[in-house]
Amino acid sequence: MVAILLDLNRAGILGSKLGKGGGYYLRRKTADVNLAEIVRLFDGAIAAVPCATYKFYERCAECEDEETCTVRESFLAVRNATVEMLKSDTLEIMLQREEKLKTQKSR
Repeated sequence: MVAILLDLNRAGILGSKLGKGGGYYLRRKTADVNLAEIVRLFDGAIAAVPCATYKFYERCAECEDEETCTVRESFLAVRNATVEMLKSDTLEIMLQREEKLKTQKSR
């Protein structure tokens, strides 16, 4: 748990305060923290194959021609759609969703 908090602190998502009453706090608004950022922080690449990643690109060893590779083209489309979905889902939206689910459950 501490390692996760430290990673979030290094990424600028959390801040920390020492001493009595200290602890961790959000540095940014919940609406400004999206899931793509969190996934990349802890899992690295969002794409399923290395040649379709954005920040962690690696050419596939078995690929003969990357420009005409239909596998790469398909996984690029999947990666792009996934990134857009994760970018649009923020901590604020997740907190709102949690409240809604709790309200539905208590009925």
